[in-house]
Amino acid sequence: MTVPSGATGSDYYAQVFSDSPTVVASALSRVDIIGGHTDYNQGFVLAAPMPLATTVELSAVQDDVERSNGRIRIEGFSTMTGDRVARSVPSSPDLSSHDRRGDWLDYVVGAVRELQTAGATVTSFRLAVSGNVPIGAGLASSASLSVALLRGLGQLFSHMLEGEILAKTAQRIERIHVGVNCGIMDPLILADGSLENALYIDTLSLERHAVRLDPDYSLEVIDSGERRRLAEVGYNLRRDECQRAARALGVNSLRELKGDEQDLSDLPPPLDRRVRHILNENLRVQQARRALEAGNYQMLGRLMHDSHLSLRDHYEVSVPALDRLVDECLSSGALGARLAGAGFGGCVVALVERSERGAWCARIASLNAKAHIFDSCSN
Repeated sequence: MTVPSGATGSDYYAQVFSDSPTVVASALSRVDIIGGHTDYNQGFVLAAPMPLATTVELSAVQDDVERSNGRIRIEGFSTMTGDRVARSVPSSPDLSSHDRRGDWLDYVVGAVRELQTAGATVTSFRLAVSGNVPIGAGLASSASLSVALLRGLGQLFSHMLEGEILAKTAQRIERIHVGVNCGIMDPLILADGSLENALYIDTLSLERHAVRLDPDYSLEVIDSGERRRLAEVGYNLRRDECQRAARALGVNSLRELKGDEQDLSDLPPPLDRRVRHILNENLRVQQARRALEAGNYQMLGRLMHDSHLSLRDHYEVSVPALDRLVDECLSSGALGARLAGAGFGGCVVALVERSERGAWCARIASLNAKAHIFDSCSN
């Protein structure tokens, strides 16, 4: 189905369904400043929302046939895929099972199931999904969709979720209903963050501290153009490797280990490298928070680059396109740069002095014709 190119916001729902939506809700995207793969190891992260967003428009519909059969009909359109799809699911599902089919409606059904579990009464509905968060770029497009769906469906069916509860529910959508064993960082940043601040999170206690971003510096997000899907690459494998390493070391999670004092000589490769990255990355996140609070952006940049080198060499989640782009960011004058998100493709985040941004962007464009620079976390 083709939607007119000028259609924006609620125009999508109107163009597809010839009606106006009852509810419109959205969620931002996220860039992680530092803290690669530490969140599912109960470690520390430092990240910030960025002004790319996913929007959902919804209306409940009367469907007497489905209701009489004890079912809910979901009809949706997504600008990301360009398709109009529908699914009929039991209105009182067996919550020990799932309705996973491998398309974007898995997120929608997951949100429905989670809200039902929380006590919401959900009936048949229509929705349109739109946004400008690139899929597979490492900017939390999945979490953005999940949070937007929970906000929209929660408003539509009078069961709103907030803060940690919203974040944990969005995480369950991905884990249980989509099949990606993700951490808590992405949904928590989107549920609880603001564009003016970075958010430091202890993912074990969920203690959070907002840290003001100095407007004299900007976090620039550059899309390498190389895509990946987390469920189809090494994300779950890396998580499994960390769990195996924790069992071998006699701890519940790698968070319990004592930083660079830990003896890893008994761990076989590559588990020793995976653990070394997590231990040192947790230390880097804490140092980065202190650097950001002190206004030491030179130090923050160095820590970001050290993070990338460790993600490349120890955690092995970088790819040549990301490595080249990091080098180009640094040679063009960035204070630091690292891969964003889980790696295996996607984006790089670079720390740039605001006064140098124009010239820096021009140099990146001259070096890499495929690179696309988003207006990310600039204030």
